[in-house]
Amino acid sequence: PKAPEVKKEKNIDSDDEDNQTSKQKLSRKKYKQLHRLSIAELKQLVKRPDVVEVWDVTSSDPRLLVYLKSYRNTVAVPRHWCNKRKYLQGKRGIE
Repeated sequence: PKAPEVKKEKNIDSDDEDNQTSKQKLSRKKYKQLHRLSIAELKQLVKRPDVVEVWDVTSSDPRLLVYLKSYRNTVAVPRHWCNKRKYLQGKRGIE
């Protein structure tokens, strides 16, 4: 019988290993923030930049959201729906 062939492993530069580990260490939240469109970029991409709001870029599909907002005969979503504080919570003591 023949002796098994020994395959030599190629030496990988330490820089390549560092790049791979840094890509793996990037959390999902940081990855989303890096690939998020800026407000100016989103305004350039859509037909009606006047309907783009600050929180539109954080949606899962910002282009579709702006398209739906700019669609004719649609009702705008109330502004208090994007707030974390409940609507009229600050007016608790006022009657």
